Amino acid sequence: MFKHLSQWYEHHHPCHLCSPYLQWLGISPAFCRQLVSNLYVGLLITVVLLLSPLRNIPLLVTIEDTAIDWVINLQLHTELKRLPTPHFVFLNLEEQTYQQWGEPLITPRDKLRQLIAFAVAGQPKAIVVDIDLTYPTHCITERTHCLNDSTKLDPADIELRDFLANYATSSSCNGKPCPYLILVKTTQPVLDAQGKPTSQRQLRPSFLDHIVDQNPRIYWASSLFELEDNRLRRWRLCEPGKTGKLDSLPSVQLLITELLKSEATPVAERVKEKCEDAETGEEELSQRILYSLRPTGEHVPYPLVVVPEDQVQRPLLTIQPAFQLVAHPEADKSALRQSIVVIGSSYSDSNDLYTTPVGTMPGALVVINAIHSLQQSGELHRPHWFIAICIEVFSIIVMSLAFTRFNSFYGMLVSGVFVIVVMIPLSFWLFQYGWWLDFAIPLLAVQLHRMAAVFHHSHEEV
Repeated sequence: MFKHLSQWYEHHHPCHLCSPYLQWLGISPAFCRQLVSNLYVGLLITVVLLLSPLRNIPLLVTIEDTAIDWVINLQLHTELKRLPTPHFVFLNLEEQTYQQWGEPLITPRDKLRQLIAFAVAGQPKAIVVDIDLTYPTHCITERTHCLNDSTKLDPADIELRDFLANYATSSSCNGKPCPYLILVKTTQPVLDAQGKPTSQRQLRPSFLDHIVDQNPRIYWASSLFELEDNRLRRWRLCEPGKTGKLDSLPSVQLLITELLKSEATPVAERVKEKCEDAETGEEELSQRILYSLRPTGEHVPYPLVVVPEDQVQRPLLTIQPAFQLVAHPEADKSALRQSIVVIGSSYSDSNDLYTTPVGTMPGALVVINAIHSLQQSGELHRPHWFIAICIEVFSIIVMSLAFTRFNSFYGMLVSGVFVIVVMIPLSFWLFQYGWWLDFAIPLLAVQLHRMAAVFHHSHEEV
């Protein structure tokens, strides 16, 4: 039976069927057979890598992450056409602010209230407070069973609590609709029967829960991100746990994106749908943060964007030291108009500095990048499998021709030039619109086959 199959394949081999045309083109049968062999094996490897669970093996994930990191860094130095989304203002509790305020163990709540009031007066679209507000001041040293004891609240906590309780009333924002105020809620691991932490997480209660639950303009959100290889590459769109308004705890970037949409569907329903979709999506790829803002330490001007509401050009990101704004509440607030304001820390003792593909940055700047990424590109996806296969097939044909015509070194050189000249620009262009075309897999597939062929040939000679 094998002999008959072999004879049938030999008779129907593409090189045999096309032999008259190959002779006319001056292509030898040996060259044709080697080319077809490269194509068969390369396509087989590509299909297996693209459409099977093997795609999620650590080696391929690492290769893909490295390629995406490289494209992200390349885009930082390129002028891109941006969608009309709000600009950002970072009210930064940096090192000078931290020292001038006496290096407090937690952010003083009275000064935080002043920062929020300053931001509100600037009429932004939304304000994000990326500071832990779980515990009142008197719980710094003793957290157990202290949340319910409101009689011990520090005057600064009372000042912040009362400000939030009156937020969005007719007098709190000069008679205008107050910007959405998003506070960060923290989570903790759920313990098993033996008291050991599990992978599940639960929401920590806060002394401000009842205030937030009753105010339609204040929301809780999560600022958790995935830390892999000591780098923040991926977001977490939702966390389990019902808050006063929502069935799940959404991430800051998801919540703020949905709040700023002009849609008739209630925010709670849209957030619920997004959280359900996130559970069944392409987790490894769709959670990628497409960083477009460098760390604050780099003295490079941020790109200018046009504010849609007043057609004024402003930097995509403006950073202002917090201590100056608290000391001078009358300071110019024009940069805040129609922006997204984020209040956060960057001083070294805050333990809120993270390594990212574009450098080390404070958590608040990671949040800003995540918001901008979701608003500009949405979740990162691969093209439809049919389109991806067609592009990969074309790539493998070109690379197979290179490896068949030349030896391994020159074949690799030609393949590399093809990737640089064709595949990378195509991937770069699609990347702007939230699509990822992996240019590494075709090269890997052909190279794996070529290595196997060289090994087999050398083994035969021995």
